[in-house]
Amino acid sequence: MSEPLFPWNTSEPPKDGRLLVVVGRVQFTDGACVTVTPLPPSLVRWTEKPGESKGWHYLTGLAVALQLDDEVMIDGWMEVAA
Repeated sequence: MSEPLFPWNTSEPPKDGRLLVVVGRVQFTDGACVTVTPLPPSLVRWTEKPGESKGWHYLTGLAVALQLDDEVMIDGWMEVAA
């Protein structure tokens, strides 16, 4: 049996700080309007520090979500080989 062309893992991504390549969407609500923007293949990791916000951050350290209420939906992910 051959391997799939795009071997994305579709289970819940790990939130332990490891670096991942992800694809997905960011959804935000502005009043009565819901907007969804694509998240192209990106290097991200879950960051959680006491007394600070937690969430998905790019390799540069910038947050993937722009607002605290934004929802980051990861449709597929792969772990970056060390």
